[in-house]
Amino acid sequence: MRKLFLLLGCGICTVSCIDSDYDFGNISTDNIAIGDENSEFKIPLALIRIGTDEISGNGADLSTFFNEADTWLCDPLPDGATSIDIGRVQSDPAYFDALTRGLLQQMKTDDAKMEAVTSLIFDKYRDEFVVPALPTGNITKEEYQTAFKELFRADIGTFYEQLSEQISQTSRQYLSALEQIEPTNYSIGRIDIDSDMLDMIIGKAGDDDTVVRLYGTIVSHLPATLQLHPAFQGTAIAFEVTVTPQQTCSFEPVGITKKDLRQMLDDAQINIPISLRTYSPRTFDPSLKEPIVMQLSMHKLGALSFDI
Repeated sequence: MRKLFLLLGCGICTVSCIDSDYDFGNISTDNIAIGDENSEFKIPLALIRIGTDEISGNGADLSTFFNEADTWLCDPLPDGATSIDIGRVQSDPAYFDALTRGLLQQMKTDDAKMEAVTSLIFDKYRDEFVVPALPTGNITKEEYQTAFKELFRADIGTFYEQLSEQISQTSRQYLSALEQIEPTNYSIGRIDIDSDMLDMIIGKAGDDDTVVRLYGTIVSHLPATLQLHPAFQGTAIAFEVTVTPQQTCSFEPVGITKKDLRQMLDDAQINIPISLRTYSPRTFDPSLKEPIVMQLSMHKLGALSFDI
């Protein structure tokens, strides 16, 4: 389940706390400034917890998505690797051929792998495996798996080659599709900040002047290296970050203009495309509830000033 904790109401943190509810109208002077050009102010925005049930890949939930990848991948991986490079699956024929050879060899001797692959084929890809010797019509899964196993392990010329080629094509198609997870969209809504406080942050900036910078950290518990491209809709606020498993990763601060800041605070809608770069098979924990946690804040450099 997604949990959004709007933190802006806590105010701006510097050497001392500033009460965003303070009545600045009671101060009867002009050009008030807090701090100087070297002052820094940090403004918490939101803590976003992305739930497992909010992420899907290839039209399936995460458990199904990763389980099928595990089925198509040999165990162990070639050369003792602990993860696959998804980009190389798409672009490096020799790399993928090594994965395919490992799978085909394992299916010849490992009954559990043979059962997993043939079960998946019967349930999802049976119509694509058109080999004359395979049974058709109204048969049970067990009958189909038995015939497939016997035909495959007999290693008889054309039939074996046809099965091997279709296994290769189907696995390549699926493993290549691992790269793209369906984009996740969040409606944070209006971020409440006192208008006087906002005027202090903006000062005399023009609409296209940078007034603050967005920064933050992201933690992922998924068994994959992720590439995230979050963007606030209706603004130019966007960033890119590579997230490695179990590591707290930060992104380069992003400048926010006066115009975009007002839009973001008025109605914060964030789109988060997610791409997988690597994947470690057989390590996904289906009990995981919130695999990705993102904490966003703003940074203001320079004095806070306003006119009364």
